[in-house]
Amino acid sequence: MVTLACWSSICLAQPAEEPVSSRDDVEKTYGQKIEENKDTKTSNLHVDLVKARSEVFLVKGYKSAYDAAAEYYACRLTWPEYARDQKKLVEAIQDFRAVYEEVFVSSRHLPYFHKQFAANLERVFERDFLKNRLTSINTALMLPGMCAKKPTDEMSAFLTKLIGDPTKHDAIKVYAIKALKDFFPVAIVPTDKDVVRVQALTSYIERKWPAGVSLDELAAISFMRRQAIQVLAHAKVSIVRPPKDDKSIDGQVAVTLLKVLAAKELSPPPPPRKHVLEVAGLEERCYASFGLCDMKPDPLNHYQPDLSVYAVGYCLADFIDVFVTDKNAVKGAPLGPKDERRVPLLPWKMLADQWKVSLTHLVDVTTDKFPAAKAQAKIIKDESKDILESIAQYDTASVVGKAGVFRSNLGTKLTRPSPKVFKAIEVNLGY
Repeated sequence: MVTLACWSSICLAQPAEEPVSSRDDVEKTYGQKIEENKDTKTSNLHVDLVKARSEVFLVKGYKSAYDAAAEYYACRLTWPEYARDQKKLVEAIQDFRAVYEEVFVSSRHLPYFHKQFAANLERVFERDFLKNRLTSINTALMLPGMCAKKPTDEMSAFLTKLIGDPTKHDAIKVYAIKALKDFFPVAIVPTDKDVVRVQALTSYIERKWPAGVSLDELAAISFMRRQAIQVLAHAKVSIVRPPKDDKSIDGQVAVTLLKVLAAKELSPPPPPRKHVLEVAGLEERCYASFGLCDMKPDPLNHYQPDLSVYAVGYCLADFIDVFVTDKNAVKGAPLGPKDERRVPLLPWKMLADQWKVSLTHLVDVTTDKFPAAKAQAKIIKDESKDILESIAQYDTASVVGKAGVFRSNLGTKLTRPSPKVFKAIEVNLGY
């Protein structure tokens, strides 16, 4: 299993990396020299790509242009002239995004480009990662946002395959996970592809990492897993499809998000309260909570929300407690040794605002068919309203006295529910 030990180890200087393809190879694919027009500052390849946008079929010349463009943009960041020049590298990525927006997004042949682009990306990512880590990561940077305006099945298939490939490094996978966000929320009428995308994320979140990891490795695992949790939280459904039977569920979003909130369901679990990495674990749990709050009602009532409401309440209590301990989140906090403003441990205002929105949504989507869950969702929302307002204002003094009361009220007003999430599927929260 390939794991991410530490970002710093990836970014250390290293010898020249192995290039994939070359300009000569691209011109061979194109079938002619790529020449720049000094007046228009565009190449003949660019002209052919623009002309091909509205063509019904990719005739031989235009098909060669698409093949060459896919090879060029997927591979050129591995070429020495780009890999060794930071300015040129940045310009190349910006150039790709501009051309992609101008030429490919509006093209009826975008699926074909994605297919060829993905095939060339596979060539880049199949190299030994540690020997080619910088060019591999720089190439992966192009993935997020590619499908923001026009997702395709071809790119979806590539991303899910990459995320699930045990031979690929997590530093590459993180960008594939971010890119998958463009395919969410799950479609109103879900397809097999929606199931595959959700399962790619749930499998990644629930994967078993090596035992006995160092603190640096645990921090990296938490960071990587949080990326997948944030994307899965946009699914907005508890399950992708109604269960075929009591134990067979296609895309069980709610179960995986609840496992993030559990004490020992994941391996390793998110770092708990009072752990040296408690902030990293709290972020994982907060985003899982937002996903549980934002799910649409299950019209067939297969999903039982009681456990989710209970877990969300105690995650919020941890959020409030950790805020109180963040001395850098206090208004007028002391400056650093060079009079710099100390950075709070988390973006508390943003998260507090998201909590307010998500708790309102939780009350709205918990139907009257689950009266106990709905009543408890209202308790959590009402009891935390003033506290979240104070956190958004970084008013620690107002929160200090209320944090303990909030947790105490959860203990007396919330009833521990059954561990059932679906009829025959349970999650043991461990608290």
